[in-house]
Amino acid sequence: MHYLSIINDLEIGYNSINALDIVNILYNNEVWLYTDTAPFTSKISKGDKFILYIAGKGRRYFHSSFEIAGNIEEINNDKIIDNEKIDLDRFFQYFVPINNINIFVKKPMIKDIKADLKFIKDKKNYGLFLRQSVKRISKEDYDYIINKTI
Repeated sequence: MHYLSIINDLEIGYNSINALDIVNILYNNEVWLYTDTAPFTSKISKGDKFILYIAGKGRRYFHSSFEIAGNIEEINNDKIIDNEKIDLDRFFQYFVPINNINIFVKKPMIKDIKADLKFIKDKKNYGLFLRQSVKRISKEDYDYIINKTI
């Protein structure tokens, strides 16, 4: 299956963790994290392909791709993320190992390609289709986005 993972800054009280900092930490640890309310977590399996979309004002672009390398597991008392600055483990309930991480050299902006993406039905209000953390997309949309990064 093919998916879009949407990430934005993480708001913690009056503090904010930058989306790109989160991505770098997750990629360095070769994992992706999910909350217990994230859609499709029961369907995601090894070999599924993801494109990462960075949301938020001044961003709104496709950043990278990765592949699921194992099964989704619950975060228990084990430390999943090795990072001294941000304790991401406490905000998420599940993790999955990832591999084949590809950070795009060309990062297509959504505004430039939304007209050609089938999963976006209302092109004027495209943000409505990017509100959840995970969105299932067709192979055609996946390939289209990947081809725009070359």
